[in-house]
Amino acid sequence: MTTKPRAVLYVRLSRESAVSTSIEGQNADLYALAEREGWQIVATFEDNGKSGGKQRENAIGALDMLRNNEADVLAVYAYDRWSRMGISDSADVIKAIDARKRAAKRGKSPEPLFFAAREGIRSDQEGWEIRVAFAADIAQKERERMVSRRTASIERMRRQGRNPGNGPAPFGYRSAAFADGRPGRRFVVDHDEAQVIREVADRLVSGASASALARELTSRRVPMPRSAHRLAILKGEPTVDAATGEPLATGIWSSSRVSQVWASEHLLGRISHKTTHLALATDDDGLLTDDKQPSTAEERHLARYGEPILDPATGLPLQAFEPVLDLETALAIRERFAGNLGRGQQRKRRAARLLSGLAFCGRCAAPMYVVSSKGYSYYRCAGPSKGLDCTGLKITAPILEETVTAEYLARFGSLPAVAIVELKGAPEVGEAITLLTQQLTATVQKLTDADADVPALMAQRTALIASLAALRAVAPTTKIERVDLGKTWGEVYAEAVDDGARRGYLAAAYDHVAVYPFSAPERVKYVVKPSVEESPDYYLPVA
Repeated sequence: MTTKPRAVLYVRLSRESAVSTSIEGQNADLYALAEREGWQIVATFEDNGKSGGKQRENAIGALDMLRNNEADVLAVYAYDRWSRMGISDSADVIKAIDARKRAAKRGKSPEPLFFAAREGIRSDQEGWEIRVAFAADIAQKERERMVSRRTASIERMRRQGRNPGNGPAPFGYRSAAFADGRPGRRFVVDHDEAQVIREVADRLVSGASASALARELTSRRVPMPRSAHRLAILKGEPTVDAATGEPLATGIWSSSRVSQVWASEHLLGRISHKTTHLALATDDDGLLTDDKQPSTAEERHLARYGEPILDPATGLPLQAFEPVLDLETALAIRERFAGNLGRGQQRKRRAARLLSGLAFCGRCAAPMYVVSSKGYSYYRCAGPSKGLDCTGLKITAPILEETVTAEYLARFGSLPAVAIVELKGAPEVGEAITLLTQQLTATVQKLTDADADVPALMAQRTALIASLAALRAVAPTTKIERVDLGKTWGEVYAEAVDDGARRGYLAAAYDHVAVYPFSAPERVKYVVKPSVEESPDYYLPVA
Protein backbone atom coordinates (compact mmCIF):
# COMPACT_ATOMS: atom_id res chain seq x y z
CA MET A 1 0.00 0.00 0.00
CA THR A 2 1.16 3.54 -0.70
CA THR A 3 0.37 6.51 1.48
CA LYS A 4 -0.49 9.94 0.18
CA PRO A 5 2.27 12.57 0.36
CA ARG A 6 1.76 14.81 3.40
CA ALA A 7 1.35 18.44 2.36
CA VAL A 8 1.75 21.69 4.27
CA LEU A 9 0.19 24.76 2.62
CA TYR A 10 1.24 28.39 3.06
CA VAL A 11 -0.68 31.54 2.06
CA ARG A 12 -0.03 35.21 2.81
CA LEU A 13 -1.80 38.51 2.22
CA SER A 14 -0.12 41.76 3.20
CA ARG A 15 -3.00 44.04 2.26
CA GLU A 16 -6.49 43.53 0.81
CA SER A 17 -7.09 45.32 -2.50
CA ALA A 18 -9.24 45.07 -5.59
CA VAL A 19 -6.55 43.12 -7.44
CA SER A 20 -5.26 40.93 -4.62
CA THR A 21 -6.26 37.33 -4.14
CA SER A 22 -7.82 36.90 -0.70
CA ILE A 23 -6.63 34.41 1.88
CA GLU A 24 -9.78 32.40 1.21
CA GLY A 25 -9.10 32.43 -2.54
CA GLN A 26 -5.49 31.34 -2.11
CA ASN A 27 -6.54 28.51 0.21
CA ALA A 28 -9.23 27.38 -2.21
CA ASP A 29 -6.73 27.18 -5.07
CA LEU A 30 -4.20 25.23 -2.98
CA TYR A 31 -6.85 22.82 -1.66
CA ALA A 32 -7.98 22.14 -5.23
CA LEU A 33 -4.34 21.57 -6.22
CA ALA A 34 -3.88 19.13 -3.32
CA GLU A 35 -6.94 17.17 -4.43
CA ARG A 36 -5.67 16.93 -8.02
CA GLU A 37 -2.17 15.90 -6.90
CA GLY A 38 -3.42 13.38 -4.34
CA TRP A 39 -1.84 15.05 -1.31
CA GLN A 40 -2.94 14.63 2.29
CA ILE A 41 -3.05 18.13 3.86
CA VAL A 42 -1.52 17.99 7.35
CA ALA A 43 -1.21 21.70 8.07
CA THR A 44 -2.08 25.13 6.67
CA PHE A 45 -0.15 28.25 7.63
CA GLU A 46 -1.54 31.76 7.09
CA ASP A 47 0.00 35.21 7.43
CA ASN A 48 -2.67 37.86 7.03
CA GLY A 49 -1.50 41.46 6.99
CA LYS A 50 2.19 40.45 7.10
CA SER A 51 4.79 41.91 4.76
CA GLY A 52 6.80 39.50 2.63
CA GLY A 53 9.87 41.60 3.42
CA LYS A 54 9.95 40.46 7.04
CA GLN A 55 10.79 37.15 8.66
CA ARG A 56 7.49 35.46 9.49
CA GLU A 57 7.16 32.67 12.04
CA ASN A 58 4.46 30.87 10.04
CA ALA A 59 6.58 30.78 6.87
CA ILE A 60 9.51 29.43 8.85
CA GLY A 61 7.24 26.91 10.58
CA ALA A 62 5.95 25.60 7.25
CA LEU A 63 9.51 25.11 5.94
CA ASP A 64 10.53 23.46 9.22
CA MET A 65 7.80 20.85 8.76
CA LEU A 66 9.31 19.92 5.39
CA ARG A 67 12.84 20.04 6.78
CA ASN A 68 11.96 17.88 9.80
CA ASN A 69 10.12 15.21 7.78
CA GLU A 70 6.76 16.23 9.23
CA ALA A 71 5.52 16.90 5.69
CA ASP A 72 6.61 15.81 2.22
CA VAL A 73 5.22 18.73 0.21
CA LEU A 74 5.46 22.47 0.84
CA ALA A 75 2.99 24.22 -1.48
CA VAL A 76 2.75 28.02 -1.62
CA TYR A 77 0.24 30.01 -3.61
CA ALA A 78 3.01 32.12 -5.20
CA TYR A 79 6.67 32.60 -4.49
CA ASP A 80 6.25 36.32 -3.76
CA ARG A 81 3.62 35.28 -1.18
CA TRP A 82 6.24 32.99 0.35
CA SER A 83 8.95 35.63 0.64
CA ARG A 84 10.25 38.90 -0.78
CA MET A 85 13.56 38.71 1.06
CA GLY A 86 15.61 37.56 -1.90
CA ILE A 87 18.26 34.90 -2.44
CA SER A 88 18.72 34.00 1.23
CA ASP A 89 15.23 32.51 1.57
CA SER A 90 15.49 30.63 -1.75
CA ALA A 91 18.75 29.10 -0.49
CA ASP A 92 16.93 27.84 2.61
CA VAL A 93 14.31 26.12 0.46
CA ILE A 94 16.95 24.59 -1.84
CA LYS A 95 18.97 23.27 1.11
CA ALA A 96 15.87 21.77 2.75
CA ILE A 97 14.83 19.96 -0.46
CA ASP A 98 18.40 18.80 -1.09
CA ALA A 99 18.71 17.34 2.42
CA ARG A 100 15.36 15.53 2.11
CA LYS A 101 16.34 14.12 -1.32
CA ARG A 102 19.51 12.64 0.17
CA ALA A 103 17.46 11.10 2.98
CA ALA A 104 14.99 9.71 0.44
CA LYS A 105 17.80 7.99 -1.45
CA ARG A 106 18.76 6.23 1.78
CA GLY A 107 15.15 5.16 2.27
CA LYS A 108 14.74 7.28 5.38
CA SER A 109 11.97 9.57 4.09
CA PRO A 110 9.62 10.03 1.12
CA GLU A 111 10.62 12.21 -1.84
CA PRO A 112 10.13 15.92 -1.03
CA LEU A 113 8.43 18.55 -3.18
CA PHE A 114 8.37 22.36 -3.14
CA PHE A 115 5.63 23.79 -5.31
CA ALA A 116 5.02 27.49 -6.08
CA ALA A 117 1.61 27.21 -7.77
CA ARG A 118 1.30 30.52 -9.61
CA GLU A 119 4.79 30.29 -11.16
CA GLY A 120 4.48 26.54 -11.74
CA ILE A 121 7.84 25.91 -10.01
CA ARG A 122 8.24 22.29 -8.89
CA SER A 123 11.34 20.90 -7.22
CA ASP A 124 10.94 17.61 -9.11
CA GLN A 125 11.71 19.43 -12.38
CA GLU A 126 15.18 19.94 -13.87
CA GLY A 127 16.69 23.34 -13.14
CA TRP A 128 14.06 24.29 -10.57
CA GLU A 129 16.73 25.84 -8.35
CA ILE A 130 17.51 28.58 -10.86
CA ARG A 131 13.80 29.31 -11.28
CA VAL A 132 13.42 29.66 -7.50
CA ALA A 133 16.46 31.93 -7.32
CA PHE A 134 15.12 34.03 -10.21
CA ALA A 135 11.66 34.26 -8.61
CA ALA A 136 13.27 35.29 -5.30
CA ASP A 137 15.27 38.04 -7.00
CA ILE A 138 12.20 39.32 -8.87
CA ALA A 139 10.11 39.30 -5.66
CA GLN A 140 12.77 41.24 -3.74
CA LYS A 141 13.16 43.84 -6.50
CA GLU A 142 9.40 44.30 -6.67
CA ARG A 143 9.31 44.86 -2.93
CA GLU A 144 12.10 47.45 -3.23
CA ARG A 145 10.09 49.25 -5.93
CA MET A 146 6.97 49.17 -3.74
CA VAL A 147 8.89 50.59 -0.77
CA SER A 148 10.41 53.28 -2.99
CA ARG A 149 6.99 54.28 -4.33
CA ARG A 150 5.51 54.32 -0.83
CA THR A 151 8.38 56.42 0.53
CA ALA A 152 8.04 58.91 -2.33
CA SER A 153 4.28 59.11 -1.78
CA ILE A 154 4.74 59.76 1.95
CA GLU A 155 7.30 62.48 1.25
CA ARG A 156 4.97 64.17 -1.29
CA MET A 157 2.11 64.19 1.23
CA ARG A 158 4.37 65.58 3.94
CA ARG A 159 5.56 68.39 1.67
CA GLN A 160 1.91 69.23 0.93
CA GLY A 161 1.14 69.44 4.65
CA ARG A 162 -0.74 66.13 4.76
CA ASN A 163 -0.18 63.35 7.26
CA PRO A 164 0.34 60.02 5.45
CA GLY A 165 -1.38 58.27 8.34
CA ASN A 166 1.58 56.34 9.74
CA GLY A 167 1.96 56.46 13.51
CA PRO A 168 -0.16 58.15 16.19
CA ALA A 169 -1.02 61.84 16.03
CA PRO A 170 1.47 64.07 17.86
CA PHE A 171 0.66 65.27 21.36
CA GLY A 172 -2.00 67.97 21.23
CA TYR A 173 -3.72 66.65 18.10
CA ARG A 174 -6.04 64.03 16.70
CA SER A 175 -5.96 62.61 13.20
CA ALA A 176 -8.93 63.11 10.86
CA ALA A 177 -9.75 62.56 7.20
CA PHE A 178 -9.89 65.48 4.76
CA ALA A 179 -13.43 66.71 4.13
CA ASP A 180 -12.84 66.73 0.36
CA GLY A 181 -11.68 63.08 0.32
CA ARG A 182 -8.01 63.80 -0.43
CA PRO A 183 -5.55 61.00 0.41
CA GLY A 184 -3.76 61.16 3.73
CA ARG A 185 -4.91 62.61 7.02
CA ARG A 186 -5.00 66.02 8.66
CA PHE A 187 -4.30 66.98 12.26
CA VAL A 188 -6.97 68.73 14.31
CA VAL A 189 -6.36 70.22 17.72
CA ASP A 190 -7.37 68.10 20.72
CA HIS A 191 -8.70 70.71 23.13
CA ASP A 192 -7.95 68.77 26.35
CA GLU A 193 -4.32 68.12 25.41
CA ALA A 194 -3.96 71.64 23.99
CA GLN A 195 -5.05 73.09 27.33
CA VAL A 196 -2.30 71.11 29.10
CA ILE A 197 0.25 72.20 26.49
CA ARG A 198 -0.55 75.91 26.88
CA GLU A 199 -0.55 75.70 30.69
CA VAL A 200 2.85 73.99 30.82
CA ALA A 201 4.21 76.34 28.13
CA ASP A 202 3.31 79.43 30.21
CA ARG A 203 5.02 77.93 33.27
CA LEU A 204 8.14 77.02 31.29
CA VAL A 205 8.40 80.58 29.97
CA SER A 206 8.01 81.85 33.56
CA GLY A 207 11.00 79.72 34.61
CA ALA A 208 9.34 76.68 36.18
CA SER A 209 11.56 73.59 36.54
CA ALA A 210 11.12 71.03 33.77
CA SER A 211 11.79 68.27 36.30
CA ALA A 212 9.09 69.58 38.63
CA LEU A 213 6.65 69.85 35.73
CA ALA A 214 7.49 66.28 34.68
CA ARG A 215 6.68 64.99 38.16
CA GLU A 216 3.43 66.94 38.19
CA LEU A 217 2.35 65.64 34.77
CA THR A 218 3.05 62.11 35.94
CA SER A 219 1.10 62.55 39.17
CA ARG A 220 -1.84 64.06 37.23
CA ARG A 221 -1.76 61.00 34.93
CA VAL A 222 -1.40 63.12 31.80
CA PRO A 223 -0.81 60.44 29.14
CA MET A 224 2.54 60.51 27.38
CA PRO A 225 2.35 60.69 23.55
CA ARG A 226 2.90 56.96 22.99
CA SER A 227 1.59 55.58 26.27
CA ALA A 228 -0.82 52.65 26.23
CA HIS A 229 -3.54 54.91 27.66
CA ARG A 230 -3.26 57.54 24.89
CA LEU A 231 -2.94 54.98 22.09
CA ALA A 232 -6.17 53.38 23.30
CA ILE A 233 -7.91 56.77 23.24
CA LEU A 234 -6.68 57.43 19.68
CA LYS A 235 -8.03 54.04 18.58
CA GLY A 236 -11.35 54.55 20.36
CA GLU A 237 -10.68 51.59 22.66
CA PRO A 238 -11.25 51.21 26.43
CA THR A 239 -8.57 52.73 28.64
CA VAL A 240 -8.69 49.90 31.19
CA ASP A 241 -7.07 46.48 30.97
CA ALA A 242 -9.78 43.94 30.13
CA ALA A 243 -8.07 41.21 32.18
CA THR A 244 -7.30 43.16 35.37
CA GLY A 245 -9.71 46.08 35.24
CA GLU A 246 -6.79 48.42 35.98
CA PRO A 247 -6.32 51.68 34.03
CA LEU A 248 -3.80 51.46 31.20
CA ALA A 249 -0.39 53.01 31.88
CA THR A 250 -0.07 56.72 31.16
CA GLY A 251 3.74 56.70 31.34
CA ILE A 252 6.30 58.59 33.41
CA TRP A 253 7.26 62.06 32.19
CA SER A 254 10.87 63.22 32.44
CA SER A 255 12.49 66.62 31.98
CA SER A 256 13.97 65.52 28.64
CA ARG A 257 10.53 64.35 27.41
CA VAL A 258 9.02 67.70 28.43
CA SER A 259 11.68 69.57 26.46
CA GLN A 260 11.21 67.28 23.47
CA VAL A 261 7.43 67.75 23.29
CA TRP A 262 7.17 71.45 24.16
CA ALA A 263 9.96 72.57 21.78
CA SER A 264 8.78 70.49 18.82
CA GLU A 265 7.72 72.05 15.51
CA HIS A 266 4.30 70.42 15.38
CA LEU A 267 2.98 72.68 18.17
CA LEU A 268 3.36 75.50 15.63
CA GLY A 269 1.35 73.55 13.08
CA ARG A 270 4.47 72.60 11.13
CA ILE A 271 5.92 69.40 9.69
CA SER A 272 9.69 68.95 9.90
CA HIS A 273 12.28 66.87 8.10
CA LYS A 274 14.05 64.20 10.14
CA THR A 275 17.41 65.43 8.83
CA THR A 276 19.09 68.81 9.09
CA HIS A 277 21.36 70.79 6.78
CA LEU A 278 23.91 71.30 9.57
CA ALA A 279 27.20 69.52 8.87
CA LEU A 280 28.20 68.86 12.46
CA ALA A 281 31.67 67.40 13.10
CA THR A 282 31.68 64.26 15.26
CA ASP A 283 34.36 62.01 16.67
CA ASP A 284 34.60 58.22 16.38
CA ASP A 285 31.91 57.79 19.06
CA GLY A 286 29.44 60.01 17.20
CA LEU A 287 29.75 62.85 19.75
CA LEU A 288 30.00 66.46 18.62
CA THR A 289 33.55 67.77 18.72
CA ASP A 290 34.25 71.03 20.48
CA ASP A 291 35.33 72.83 17.29
CA LYS A 292 31.96 72.45 15.55
CA GLN A 293 29.18 72.86 18.09
CA PRO A 294 25.90 74.51 16.99
CA SER A 295 26.52 78.14 17.90
CA THR A 296 23.00 79.56 18.00
CA ALA A 297 19.74 78.55 19.61
CA GLU A 298 18.25 78.00 16.13
CA GLU A 299 21.12 75.73 15.07
CA ARG A 300 20.80 73.70 18.26
CA HIS A 301 17.06 73.40 17.66
CA LEU A 302 17.61 72.23 14.07
CA ALA A 303 20.24 69.72 15.23
CA ARG A 304 17.67 68.15 17.51
CA TYR A 305 14.34 68.50 15.70
CA GLY A 306 15.25 68.86 12.01
CA GLU A 307 14.10 71.51 9.54
CA PRO A 308 10.49 72.53 8.99
CA ILE A 309 9.09 71.98 5.50
CA LEU A 310 8.87 75.29 3.65
CA ASP A 311 5.98 76.69 1.66
CA PRO A 312 7.28 76.92 -1.95
CA ALA A 313 5.20 80.05 -2.54
CA THR A 314 6.57 82.08 0.39
CA GLY A 315 9.78 80.31 1.43
CA LEU A 316 8.50 80.35 5.03
CA PRO A 317 7.66 77.29 7.16
CA LEU A 318 4.55 75.63 5.78
CA GLN A 319 1.48 76.15 7.98
CA ALA A 320 0.18 72.60 7.61
CA PHE A 321 -2.45 72.65 10.37
CA GLU A 322 -3.72 74.76 13.25
CA PRO A 323 -0.99 75.64 15.80
CA VAL A 324 -1.43 75.06 19.52
CA LEU A 325 1.18 77.64 20.61
CA ASP A 326 1.87 81.11 19.26
CA LEU A 327 5.30 81.76 17.74
CA GLU A 328 6.47 84.04 20.57
CA THR A 329 5.82 81.39 23.23
CA ALA A 330 7.39 78.65 21.10
CA LEU A 331 10.56 80.71 20.54
CA ALA A 332 10.83 81.44 24.27
CA ILE A 333 10.61 77.72 25.06
CA ARG A 334 13.12 76.96 22.30
CA GLU A 335 15.54 79.43 23.85
CA ARG A 336 14.91 77.86 27.26
CA PHE A 337 15.97 74.42 26.00
CA ALA A 338 18.57 75.63 23.49
CA GLY A 339 21.42 74.11 25.47
CA ASN A 340 19.97 70.60 25.33
CA LEU A 341 21.09 68.59 22.31
CA GLY A 342 19.51 65.46 20.94
CA ARG A 343 20.55 61.87 21.55
CA GLY A 344 23.91 61.07 19.99
CA GLN A 345 24.73 64.81 19.77
CA GLN A 346 25.69 65.61 23.34
CA ARG A 347 29.02 67.10 24.25
CA LYS A 348 31.77 64.80 25.43
CA ARG A 349 31.09 63.57 28.95
CA ARG A 350 33.60 64.10 31.70
CA ALA A 351 35.64 61.05 32.69
CA ALA A 352 33.67 58.42 34.60
CA ARG A 353 34.33 57.88 38.30
CA LEU A 354 35.04 54.59 40.04
CA LEU A 355 31.38 53.76 40.73
CA SER A 356 29.82 55.11 37.52
CA GLY A 357 27.18 52.59 36.46
CA LEU A 358 27.38 50.79 39.81
CA ALA A 359 25.95 53.32 42.29
CA PHE A 360 22.14 53.53 42.50
CA CYS A 361 19.74 55.38 44.78
CA GLY A 362 18.33 53.05 47.44
CA ARG A 363 15.04 54.98 47.59
CA CYS A 364 13.96 55.16 43.92
CA ALA A 365 16.48 52.78 42.24
CA ALA A 366 17.58 55.50 39.78
CA PRO A 367 21.28 55.63 38.79
CA MET A 368 23.55 58.11 40.54
CA TYR A 369 25.66 60.41 38.37
CA VAL A 370 28.73 62.42 39.36
CA VAL A 371 28.38 66.20 39.57
CA SER A 372 30.96 68.76 40.65
CA SER A 373 30.33 71.93 42.60
CA LYS A 374 32.81 74.36 44.21
CA GLY A 375 35.67 71.90 43.87
CA TYR A 376 33.77 68.94 45.34
CA SER A 377 32.42 65.88 43.51
CA TYR A 378 29.21 64.10 44.45
CA TYR A 379 27.22 61.08 43.35
CA ARG A 380 23.67 62.41 42.92
CA CYS A 381 20.41 60.53 42.31
CA ALA A 382 18.96 61.06 38.80
CA GLY A 383 15.43 60.22 39.95
CA PRO A 384 14.01 63.77 39.97
CA SER A 385 15.16 64.43 36.37
CA LYS A 386 13.42 61.19 35.32
CA GLY A 387 10.12 62.21 36.85
CA LEU A 388 10.45 59.96 39.90
CA ASP A 389 9.26 61.02 43.34
CA CYS A 390 12.65 61.26 45.05
CA THR A 391 14.54 63.94 46.98
CA GLY A 392 17.68 63.77 44.83
CA LEU A 393 19.95 62.02 47.33
CA LYS A 394 23.67 62.85 47.03
CA ILE A 395 26.88 61.68 48.71
CA THR A 396 30.47 62.91 48.48
CA ALA A 397 32.25 60.89 45.78
CA PRO A 398 35.55 60.12 47.62
CA ILE A 399 33.69 58.96 50.74
CA LEU A 400 31.46 56.54 48.81
CA GLU A 401 34.38 55.23 46.73
CA GLU A 402 36.54 54.62 49.81
CA THR A 403 33.66 52.86 51.56
CA VAL A 404 32.97 50.52 48.64
CA THR A 405 36.68 49.80 48.07
CA ALA A 406 37.17 48.92 51.75
CA GLU A 407 34.19 46.53 51.67
CA TYR A 408 35.42 44.87 48.46
CA LEU A 409 38.91 44.28 49.86
CA ALA A 410 37.54 43.00 53.17
CA ARG A 411 35.26 40.51 51.42
CA PHE A 412 37.36 39.42 48.45
CA GLY A 413 40.87 40.85 48.92
CA SER A 414 42.44 37.76 50.55
CA LEU A 415 40.98 35.26 48.06
CA PRO A 416 43.22 33.80 45.32
CA ALA A 417 42.81 35.56 41.98
CA VAL A 418 41.72 33.29 39.14
CA ALA A 419 41.43 34.03 35.41
CA ILE A 420 38.69 32.36 33.42
CA VAL A 421 40.20 31.32 30.07
CA GLU A 422 38.16 30.18 27.07
CA LEU A 423 39.99 27.57 24.99
CA LYS A 424 38.75 26.60 21.53
CA GLY A 425 40.01 23.36 20.08
CA ALA A 426 41.01 23.01 16.41
CA PRO A 427 40.61 26.67 15.38
CA GLU A 428 41.41 25.72 11.80
CA VAL A 429 38.12 23.80 11.64
CA GLY A 430 36.13 26.87 12.65
CA GLU A 431 37.95 28.95 10.06
CA ALA A 432 37.29 26.35 7.35
CA ILE A 433 33.56 26.35 8.22
CA THR A 434 33.46 30.13 7.84
CA LEU A 435 35.22 30.04 4.46
CA LEU A 436 33.03 27.25 3.09
CA THR A 437 29.89 29.09 4.23
CA GLN A 438 31.03 32.18 2.33
CA GLN A 439 31.75 30.09 -0.77
CA LEU A 440 28.31 28.46 -0.58
CA THR A 441 26.60 31.87 -0.36
CA ALA A 442 28.58 33.12 -3.38
CA THR A 443 27.74 30.00 -5.36
CA VAL A 444 24.01 30.34 -4.72
CA GLN A 445 24.14 34.00 -5.74
CA LYS A 446 25.87 33.10 -9.03
CA LEU A 447 22.85 30.95 -9.92
CA THR A 448 20.94 34.17 -10.72
CA ASP A 449 23.46 35.34 -13.35
CA ALA A 450 22.09 35.30 -16.90
CA ASP A 451 25.07 33.26 -18.18
CA ALA A 452 25.33 30.97 -15.16
CA ASP A 453 26.61 27.42 -15.73
CA VAL A 454 23.79 25.84 -13.74
CA PRO A 455 24.97 22.19 -13.76
CA ALA A 456 28.50 23.13 -12.69
CA LEU A 457 27.26 25.51 -9.99
CA MET A 458 24.81 22.93 -8.65
CA ALA A 459 27.58 20.33 -8.48
CA GLN A 460 29.77 22.83 -6.65
CA ARG A 461 26.93 23.66 -4.25
CA THR A 462 26.35 19.97 -3.47
CA ALA A 463 30.06 19.45 -2.79
CA LEU A 464 30.23 22.50 -0.50
CA ILE A 465 27.18 21.37 1.49
CA ALA A 466 28.73 17.93 1.94
CA SER A 467 32.03 19.44 3.10
CA LEU A 468 30.23 21.70 5.56
CA ALA A 469 28.29 18.77 6.99
CA ALA A 470 31.52 16.82 7.48
CA LEU A 471 33.25 19.73 9.22
CA ARG A 472 30.29 20.49 11.48
CA ALA A 473 30.31 16.88 12.62
CA VAL A 474 33.76 17.50 14.11
CA ALA A 475 33.27 21.16 15.00
CA PRO A 476 35.57 22.30 17.81
CA THR A 477 34.20 22.43 21.32
CA THR A 478 34.88 25.31 23.67
CA LYS A 479 36.48 24.59 27.04
CA ILE A 480 36.54 26.86 30.06
CA GLU A 481 39.56 26.66 32.35
CA ARG A 482 40.45 28.49 35.55
CA VAL A 483 44.02 29.69 35.70
CA ASP A 484 45.55 30.60 39.08
CA LEU A 485 47.25 34.01 38.84
CA GLY A 486 49.44 33.44 41.90
CA LYS A 487 48.08 36.58 43.59
CA THR A 488 45.21 37.61 45.80
CA TRP A 489 42.38 39.79 44.53
CA GLY A 490 43.62 42.53 46.85
CA GLU A 491 47.00 42.53 45.09
CA VAL A 492 45.39 42.49 41.63
CA TYR A 493 43.14 45.42 42.61
CA ALA A 494 46.11 47.40 43.95
CA GLU A 495 48.03 46.86 40.70
CA ALA A 496 45.18 48.13 38.51
CA VAL A 497 46.35 50.99 36.32
CA ASP A 498 43.26 53.22 36.60
CA ASP A 499 39.69 53.53 37.86
CA GLY A 500 38.39 51.84 34.70
CA ALA A 501 40.24 48.61 35.54
CA ARG A 502 39.24 48.81 39.21
CA ARG A 503 35.63 49.42 38.20
CA GLY A 504 35.83 46.19 36.20
CA TYR A 505 36.79 44.18 39.27
CA LEU A 506 34.01 45.79 41.32
CA ALA A 507 31.45 45.17 38.55
CA ALA A 508 32.44 41.49 38.44
CA ALA A 509 31.71 41.15 42.14
CA TYR A 510 28.69 43.42 42.63
CA ASP A 511 25.53 43.79 40.61
CA HIS A 512 25.26 47.29 42.10
CA VAL A 513 25.59 49.21 45.34
CA ALA A 514 22.54 50.98 46.79
CA VAL A 515 23.03 54.29 48.61
CA TYR A 516 20.61 55.46 51.31
CA PRO A 517 20.22 58.75 53.26
CA PHE A 518 22.55 59.48 56.18
CA SER A 519 19.72 58.80 58.62
CA ALA A 520 19.25 55.23 57.38
CA PRO A 521 20.55 52.36 59.57
CA GLU A 522 22.80 51.21 56.73
CA ARG A 523 24.14 53.92 54.39
CA VAL A 524 25.38 51.55 51.63
CA LYS A 525 24.09 48.10 50.72
CA TYR A 526 25.95 45.72 48.40
CA VAL A 527 24.15 43.45 45.94
CA VAL A 528 26.60 40.65 45.14
CA LYS A 529 26.26 38.80 41.83
CA PRO A 530 24.82 35.28 42.23
CA SER A 531 27.82 33.58 40.56
CA VAL A 532 30.15 35.32 43.02
CA GLU A 533 28.03 34.26 46.01
CA GLU A 534 28.30 30.64 44.87
CA SER A 535 32.03 30.77 44.17
CA PRO A 536 33.77 34.04 45.18
CA ASP A 537 37.05 33.15 43.44
CA TYR A 538 35.43 32.29 40.10
CA TYR A 539 35.70 35.57 38.24
CA LEU A 540 38.09 37.88 36.45
CA PRO A 541 36.41 40.71 34.55
CA VAL A 542 39.35 41.99 32.53
CA ALA A 543 41.48 40.01 30.07
